Amino acid sequence: MVSAQDNDIDSYTESDCCGNGCVNCVLNVKSISPIEITSKQNILRNYTKFTLKNKQPHTPLLPDVIELHFVYADVNDGASDFCVHVPPGHHIMMKAFIEDKVWLRPYSPFWVDTSKFEFKILVNLKPQGLMSNYIENLSIGDKVKFRGPIGNFVHKTPSCDKCIYIITQGVAIAPTIPIVEQILHNEDDLTRVYHLNCFTDINHIYFRKNLNDFNKYWNYEGHIYLAHQVCSNEKCQNSGSCCGECEVFRKLLWYKEPAYTRRLTKTDLEKICCNNLNYQKEFMISGAKEFQTSISEIINEMNLVNEKEDIILL
Repeated sequence: MVSAQDNDIDSYTESDCCGNGCVNCVLNVKSISPIEITSKQNILRNYTKFTLKNKQPHTPLLPDVIELHFVYADVNDGASDFCVHVPPGHHIMMKAFIEDKVWLRPYSPFWVDTSKFEFKILVNLKPQGLMSNYIENLSIGDKVKFRGPIGNFVHKTPSCDKCIYIITQGVAIAPTIPIVEQILHNEDDLTRVYHLNCFTDINHIYFRKNLNDFNKYWNYEGHIYLAHQVCSNEKCQNSGSCCGECEVFRKLLWYKEPAYTRRLTKTDLEKICCNNLNYQKEFMISGAKEFQTSISEIINEMNLVNEKEDIILL
């Protein structure tokens, strides 16, 4: 089922580098070992073939951002002792052969069905990108190799009052969705979640329905920041941005949707954090290297954390 010649997950070498320049290189952290929820072995521990079950745009307005749904290729062939397990906040590595070379890219599943050997990832296709072209040309039924999980993030039900501030940029919101779900769906977990999500404009709000559903929970507070929102009315077109109060923009919002037509600022962070001065604080930042660095500097400048470990980079 899984080739014995494949190396163990912890044996990544320099040649395995994906070339993305990750702040926390996924090759520098070890995968979790045995699965807590079952005695079955994780079939992702070695490079394993998965079949593309479905492929579709994340929304009709975003044809370059696609959801890929994979299922283990040999799920009906003696897989009873195995499962697919990717903890929230962890990555899996996609392996592709392009132009006679091996290419690797880490992706974070936003949905996993452990027992059915299935998972879904979100991919932002880049023009002229070799891996993007490879993914764009994948057809239903094609097989792709994955390996993992990679990461060291663990959320434990806190024994004291705790706030977790999750700050995301664009499609990098994907790995934070299962983290939020893990907390909100655990009735014993009283962690307060503040989800601060930065997007280009209202058409680029990813997982919009999920964010709307999260707002129904007492311990969740979401905020959406749209840095480059321009509406169709003449005033917005002339100014090159939206003030957030124009009728066109207001009609695009869902009921009580907390969206602002500006960037996330230091003032925003200060206002959101000031209500929980006595809580243990943990910050999670998911986005490009420059975004992670910028937000980390603001957090440190404001002395919002006591330890470096309280800032997690996904």
